[in-house]
This record gives sequence, C-alpha cells and structure tokens, in this order.
Amino acid sequence: MNKKITVGIIGIGIFSLDFAQRSADAGYKVFISSLDSPHTFKNAVEKMGKNDQTATIQKAGSADFVFIFTAKEKEELLMKSLPNLKGKIVVYHRYLTHKDDYTSELLNIASPVLRHPSIEENNIINIYSNIAKSNGSETDHSSLYYAARTKAIAEKAKFLLLSLNFTALYLVNILEDFF
Repeated sequence: MNKKITVGIIGIGIFSLDFAQRSADAGYKVFISSLDSPHTFKNAVEKMGKNDQTATIQKAGSADFVFIFTAKEKEELLMKSLPNLKGKIVVYHRYLTHKDDYTSELLNIASPVLRHPSIEENNIINIYSNIAKSNGSETDHSSLYYAARTKAIAEKAKFLLLSLNFTALYLVNILEDFF
C-alpha cells in the first residue's frame, strides 16, 4: 500500500491557499500553518474539504513536501519557529515582479529561512510566480517556474507541480535559452 503524500504549508495568503486547495484536490493530505493565529484562516481551510486541516508549524514541517510562503519581514521570526526539516523537501516560493529580476533573483538563494541549519541545500525547490508581464497583460497564474540543485529534486518538483495542475517551467532550460 502506498503512503499518502503529505504537504505542509507554512504561511497564509491567496497563493498559499490556492496551493492548499490544489494539493487537496490532488488527493494529498495537507497541513496548513502560519505564524499568525490559526483563527484568522480556519474558516477558509474548513471550506477546502477533508484533506486540508489547520496545524502547528511543527506538524506542517513533518510533511513530505514543506512549502514556505512567508513575507520577507517575517522570515527571521519563522526561522526561530521551524522544526527540524532534515530529509524534507522544502519548497520556497517567491514572486518575480520584473523581467530584470529573472537573472538576479533566480540565481540568488539569500532567504534566511533557507539557511536554517536543518534544511539540506540539495533538498530545496525554489518556485517562482511571475506577477508582472512586460506587455501589461494579466499574469498567468497556472504557470510556475522552478529550480533545484539536483536533477532528482527537480524531477520531484516537476511531478508535484504537474499533479497540482500547474504548467511547470524548469529554469535550467529557460536560462540556457536566455543566455
């Protein structure tokens, strides 16, 4: 019997709740937490269904995939609250706000959260949402860029994003074309 994949989401916002809903729809067990009070998002989580539940940061950190959606100003506080993530696949989300961000942001993993002593560098998946288009058109929220340090983790990222009905765009291929 296959173990059900678990997804932990740390940080609450429109995008992270969309991830939670997509994960539940894909059949994953989802633990949603935040540095903020669980009462602030409990109603939204209850509407998602039986696969989603509010949880502590420690419980969310026990999942197979741990998604971190947090504002930069809360990263230091989150770092103090994170459980041991050794052996976990940590997915860190960022928004790209301008085309010039692509080269500087994509190659820079400077978040204090990702330097947490229990996070293994080779188990980090960076995902990027593009929220600004150069032609002024509305952003396509179904496409995500992703990057990972190893091919094995990149394959897991691709599998996960496709299972959540995202178009998964691997940055190594894009950057090779860009340069």
